[in-house]
Amino acid sequence: MIDLGDQLTVYARGVYPVGEESGNLSQMLGFNELQHQVYGRIRALSRGERWAAESFIQSLSQKAQHYLIAQDLGAALKASRKTISRAGIV
Repeated sequence: MIDLGDQLTVYARGVYPVGEESGNLSQMLGFNELQHQVYGRIRALSRGERWAAESFIQSLSQKAQHYLIAQDLGAALKASRKTISRAGIV
């Protein structure tokens, strides 16, 4: 899960304002929301709470679609999948 949060940070850099380019505020908000969800789940896991991976991934996917960053979420999930699988989350 920490790797997923980290990967989302990496992919979010693609929508930052840089130089003359204004960036994409809506997508930045979307990445922030996804990161909030991921780190909230990390906190829940640290307290021993269990939850269904399918509903969590579905929730992330819905938010990513809303903010037009579904492709980035997919890439972040793929990049972090080995670690997520080892943790028994996906």
